[in-house]
Amino acid sequence: MELLLVAAVGAVVFTAGALVFRVVAKNQRSAVAFQEITLPTAVAENFFPGSTDASAPTSTHDSYTAPNFGRCSQADMLRTLFLEEVEKCVAVFVLPRNVNRNTIRGRTLNLYGRLPQSLDTPAAFLSFLNTSDDTRTAAQVFTSYRGAPPDTATSVVQTDNPDGTVSTVTFSGPLTNASIFLIQPSGSNSQLWIRAVYEIDYVNLPVDANAPSAPDVPCVFASVRRYVDSTLTHFYDVVYREASVADVGPPCVHFERGERSVYSENGVDAFKKAANQPFYMIWWPDPGMQRLKGSTATATAYGSADPQSAYAKHEGQTSYFVIVPQFPPL
Repeated sequence: MELLLVAAVGAVVFTAGALVFRVVAKNQRSAVAFQEITLPTAVAENFFPGSTDASAPTSTHDSYTAPNFGRCSQADMLRTLFLEEVEKCVAVFVLPRNVNRNTIRGRTLNLYGRLPQSLDTPAAFLSFLNTSDDTRTAAQVFTSYRGAPPDTATSVVQTDNPDGTVSTVTFSGPLTNASIFLIQPSGSNSQLWIRAVYEIDYVNLPVDANAPSAPDVPCVFASVRRYVDSTLTHFYDVVYREASVADVGPPCVHFERGERSVYSENGVDAFKKAANQPFYMIWWPDPGMQRLKGSTATATAYGSADPQSAYAKHEGQTSYFVIVPQFPPL
C-alpha cells in the first residue's frame, strides 16, 4: 500500500511538473520573438555609427518584438542613468523631430555672444541653434514648439554626397521623435557644455512583398539612445508588431511658468502651469507593452483648455514616463 501511494503521488507531481514546464516553455520570450529589421543606411548609421556599410542602400539590425522583459531591463538602466544625469545638469532642452536624424551631438556649443539666460524655453534654444553658424544646417530637422508639439511637421534634411554636392530632402509626417540635450555646468563664458544627448526614435517598417526581409505585418522599430561626443554609449530598442508611428503621439510636452499666463496666447495658455520651474513630460517606448497603441482615449475626450488633449494617445501606452525640470540657466 505504501509503495502504491508513493507511486501515485509521484505520478501526480511529475504530471503537474510536466504541465507547468510546457506552459512556461510555450510562453517564454524565446527566439520566436527575435526579429531582424531593415533600415535605410543613412538612418542606421545615424543610430549606430560605424556599424553599417555606407555603399549599401539598406542595413539590417537585430531586435526583439514586444513584449520583451530583457529589453525592459535595459530600459530601466537607461532611465536611471538619464535621471541621474539630469540631477547634474543646469539645463535640459527637448527638441522634437519628424525625421530619424540628428547630428548635433558634440560636447560644446559656441554661444557667439548669446546670453545663456535668454535660452528660457526649448523654442529659444532651437532659435539659437538655427542662428548659429555651427548648427544652422543640422538644426533644420527640429520643429519649434511651445507647450505641445504639433501632430505633424515638415522638415529639411541636407546630406553631403561623395562628389561634394549636397542633397536636400523634405520630410513630412507625424512628430514622434525627439533629441534631449543635457547641458552641464560650463567653465567657459563663450560655450555651452553638453553632458549627453538622448535620442527617441520610431521608424515605420511597412509590409513589402518585394523585400524578403520586410515584416509580414506593419511594424514599428522604437529605440532610445545616449550619445556622448557623437559616440553611442547606451541604448535599448524593441519592435512593435501591427503598429504605426501614427499611434505614438508627441514625444514630450513643455510646461512654462504660471506667471506667463498674464499674457493670453491661444494654444499655449493650457501649458502655463508650472509654479517655479518649467518642466517637461517625456514618454519613452515601453518594451513591456505588447501593443504600441494606447487606450481608446482621444483628444476629443478633453476640453481645449486641458493639456491632456495634446497627449491623450499616451494613455495606457507606456510606463516609461518621466517629468524632467528644464532648469533654465538663470
